[in-house]
Amino acid sequence: MPRFKPYDYRQDLMVPLKLEAQLPEGSLEYALHHLIEERVPDAWFEELYANDEIGRPAYSPRLLLKVILLGYARGIIGSRRLERACQENITFLALACGSRPDHSTLAAFVGKLQGRIELIFSEVLLVCHEEPRKLSGLSGTHLSLDGLKLPGNASRESSGTFAQLRFKADKLRRKVKEQLAEDRRQDRLDRKRGDRTAQERAQEKTRRATTRQKLLAQAQRLEGFVAEEEPRAGSRGQEVQSNVTDNDSAKMTTSHGVIQGYNAQALVDGKEQIIVHGRPSGVGQDHAQIGPVLAGASEVLELAGLKDEVLVPGASQLSADCNYHSEENLQACGQYQVDAYIPDNHFRQRDARFATQERPKNRVKKERFTLEEFQYDEKRDCFRCPQGKV
Repeated sequence: MPRFKPYDYRQDLMVPLKLEAQLPEGSLEYALHHLIEERVPDAWFEELYANDEIGRPAYSPRLLLKVILLGYARGIIGSRRLERACQENITFLALACGSRPDHSTLAAFVGKLQGRIELIFSEVLLVCHEEPRKLSGLSGTHLSLDGLKLPGNASRESSGTFAQLRFKADKLRRKVKEQLAEDRRQDRLDRKRGDRTAQERAQEKTRRATTRQKLLAQAQRLEGFVAEEEPRAGSRGQEVQSNVTDNDSAKMTTSHGVIQGYNAQALVDGKEQIIVHGRPSGVGQDHAQIGPVLAGASEVLELAGLKDEVLVPGASQLSADCNYHSEENLQACGQYQVDAYIPDNHFRQRDARFATQERPKNRVKKERFTLEEFQYDEKRDCFRCPQGKV
């Protein structure tokens, strides 16, 4: 017989745990901990609370802010997932100093942070600029801009122009009427046949009624959105698709297909690769992104007191790829007196260095397979596709 080590769940463990030891130096959680403890004043959050004389003590906004920022950095966005992380993950438990805020507390605090994230980000830039031991600060002379399309928490099926959304709502209501007529016909047929008990008929009727209520709720949601919102206008004044779930997002084409999401822009300093400004956009193209990005960067740098050192008019350069080459973007660079290095879409045709390089071959879309390209398997009575799959 094999032998195994014994175990007993009834035993007690005395495990000493030092919270600061769970935040190793050089890690993101260590940086968040020290930045928020040393650079974020309590005065930023005092006006959010009114429990000076009555009410129970609240969780420290420093602890909540640490948990939320670390969660966002790791892709944990939902408040319930953050609550669970504070209960199960030792890093989140250490950042929260052993406390376990519930999801409603975290969600309410996120709602109160409007307008304060910019202040926190400006402190991050100031720390990076003033820290002489690990970083050499911001150069302010060369900035690079690029974007990344990220999916949002919204379905593409909820998108459409207002005419399309009205059509979807009418279609759902017609489907409800058709199902109601079909249910009545089925009820008459069941009573005539008598092959099901009254309880079974009642359960089936309840199930069908629930389905109709869901369809009707979807139709009412679409109709309410069309009645309350305004159509979205594109860059040329034409109506573009809105989204019922998240109207700030948009349909965007990526290398992995079409997503419903955002075009996230990042402006990076060339000296230490520090992000100076980040901005999500509901516009998939980059033809009009430089103006809003430079405006946001100017505001953040002014909050940090670095406006005279970074993004100095006449002394800063900006590089971006050819997707940003447009008249509107170039005008924005001129407005902020930035020396722009943005190639146009035809620069490869004029550069002799690209003459001997192979251009990427365009994918030729193959027509649908014909019946002759499938092989019939007599033993299994099935067909196999050109890749050998059933």
